[in-house]
Amino acid sequence: MTPNTIKESLAKMLHNLSKEDFERFCDHLLDRRQEPRVPMSRVEGKRRWEIAYLLVSTFTEAKSAKVAVEILEKMGCRDEAEKLDSQTKHFQDNGDPTFRRTADGSLDLQRTVEALTFKAPTALCVKKPEEVEAEAKNQVLSQGGDPSNNRLVLSRFTIQFGKYKGQTFKWLLENDVQYTAWLMNEHQKDRNNLINKVNKESLTQYAFAYPDFLKEVKLHAQKEALKSHAHRPTTRFGPNGAKRQTKGTKTRRQARSQQAPSTRGRSIRVPKPAKGT
Repeated sequence: MTPNTIKESLAKMLHNLSKEDFERFCDHLLDRRQEPRVPMSRVEGKRRWEIAYLLVSTFTEAKSAKVAVEILEKMGCRDEAEKLDSQTKHFQDNGDPTFRRTADGSLDLQRTVEALTFKAPTALCVKKPEEVEAEAKNQVLSQGGDPSNNRLVLSRFTIQFGKYKGQTFKWLLENDVQYTAWLMNEHQKDRNNLINKVNKESLTQYAFAYPDFLKEVKLHAQKEALKSHAHRPTTRFGPNGAKRQTKGTKTRRQARSQQAPSTRGRSIRVPKPAKGT
């Protein structure tokens, strides 16, 4: 049966390895010095299909195949490496991000090392929406994709603001889910803000197509609402229904009496209008 995904290709490759080669593969995986590192607790005693799932959830689907090919080459299994590389290259990219997940299957909210080390170019100019779309379509075409696939094109849109300016929408969801959820929540609260509105609306259209991410945005909004409610001052009432004035607070009348001295009886100087107005 031909694999339909990179994860299935990885599982099939691992299944075809001898017991000794599978153990060597796991050892090489643990010995990797590049981030993200894989802890022994996630490898020891795991079955082959579980290691395939681990590769995808740790490195993202696209990068997991590259990591597996590198390990196979180090092991001297060149035929298996070439076969896996050939199989995984033929999978069509529909623009869907590969979400990293924790052991219980929920979205991993930790930033990747790539996100932690990324620094947005300070000299990068903000592009017009039509420029962003045109560049995304050109990138899709150059990679052999279908430019009429709206989701695929949106995945190649570049962020025009913030700390990840210049990265694609797909990259953002794969590398920093928590920041993206916060950003979408802020945008939903103030959609009349015209600054980068079109770019944010495009990101919303792309990101909200994924139920797991949308769930994370809603959870973030609920947490924000609870925080806001917890910090809201409570009003206490006396036995007769009158408000008690807490120590250190002032009534409105007291506050007015301590404002700037009255201007009654004095002329108020009005600044002259600027020339040409």
